[in-house]
Amino acid sequence: MMTINPLGDKVYIKPDKKEEKVGNIWLHQEAEAKKHTNKGIIISIGPDVKEVKKDQRVLFGEFSGTLIEMDGEEFLMMPEDEIQCIIE
Repeated sequence: MMTINPLGDKVYIKPDKKEEKVGNIWLHQEAEAKKHTNKGIIISIGPDVKEVKKDQRVLFGEFSGTLIEMDGEEFLMMPEDEIQCIIE
């Protein structure tokens, strides 16, 4: 697996998989694999990032970031200011 080192104020995030609840059953949306939730875990950060840290769980805008597919997984690259809050 490659290592990604963001530049500037960029943050590299592994978004949560989108799932849908139908009644008492959770369904993973394979048909909508390109759609992600607006929550995820920070994988790495650029040198100018000030407010968030690696491994923090964050909330970001639905259409934030650039989608990157690597090794069959989807990630997002976005500026730090597109992150709305830290989830604890």
